[in-house]
Amino acid sequence: MGSLGRSDAKRPSRLWIILPVSLLVAAVVATRFDVGLSTWWASKPLPRELRTLLRFGETFGHFYGAAAIVLSVAIVCRSARLGLRLGWVVAAGGLAANVVKLLVGRQRPYALTESFQDSALPGFISWLPAWLQDSFEYGHAIQSFPSGHTATAAGLAFGLSRIWPHASPWFAFLACVVAVQRMESGAHFLSDVLAGGAVGLTAAYLASLSVRLRGAK
Repeated sequence: MGSLGRSDAKRPSRLWIILPVSLLVAAVVATRFDVGLSTWWASKPLPRELRTLLRFGETFGHFYGAAAIVLSVAIVCRSARLGLRLGWVVAAGGLAANVVKLLVGRQRPYALTESFQDSALPGFISWLPAWLQDSFEYGHAIQSFPSGHTATAAGLAFGLSRIWPHASPWFAFLACVVAVQRMESGAHFLSDVLAGGAVGLTAAYLASLSVRLRGAK
């Protein structure tokens, strides 16, 4: 296996720069369709079997699910060092999303009120909602932007792709499954999951510059 410390750090892959930027631009565009799409999801529930599969897939973006995968990698590869480094890369994605949640208050689709449907960012309440917003209790209902699950899934997909590049399409697919599940469940808008992907990839990429994944033992 190659080293992630020297060759990749000196020559950052354009993909990991272009992809987050593209996702962020797509998130801005998606705000125009957020309400209509979330209404469609609510009015046309998926078959029970498919919803069950999505819930299983959501584990890829859940904290405990991601932690279990990281631990499994460490055990299979017999490398605690690799597990710790992968864990750092994955955690960076989820933590970055949680920081943004503290900066941007946005109602989730299931909690969206009429007065916030027609704004430039549907559901947007205020900046720094934990400190500056008195009319709404800060909590899960107004932590829609960005999707933390999708950010974690994107970070995990990124980290695993650096270890096993040949399987990167499969890891990307699993991250997409998480994004779809978060919209189908009414927890997030389309722009939330796109922004979550951008945040997760960016944070994971930056975190990976300080560690070596491929070849770490």
